[in-house]
Amino acid sequence: MLEQKTSDGWREVYKGADRASTLSGLADGTYLFRLKVENVPAPQLLEITVEHHPLARAWTFFAIGAVMFVVLIGLLMKGQGHEYRHSLDKISSDNVEQ
Repeated sequence: MLEQKTSDGWREVYKGADRASTLSGLADGTYLFRLKVENVPAPQLLEITVEHHPLARAWTFFAIGAVMFVVLIGLLMKGQGHEYRHSLDKISSDNVEQ
């Protein structure tokens, strides 16, 4: 069992056999965790510090990704239009030869 230290004491966060779980939604700060096996706490505590990226940096990454997405869609559409025109030219040249 995994427990997290809160102002009210220890709160159970996870209980089970999974060895690769994810805990999310924590605000910036320092947190204490401990493991318990058969209701006996482990002798060592685990201290975790959460530091999120600044909101401005997150929005910058989002904006860069959005611009790259729009450019990619534009290039795909431009390439599709070129391929479509090429197909029409080939069809009309095939019809002229017949």
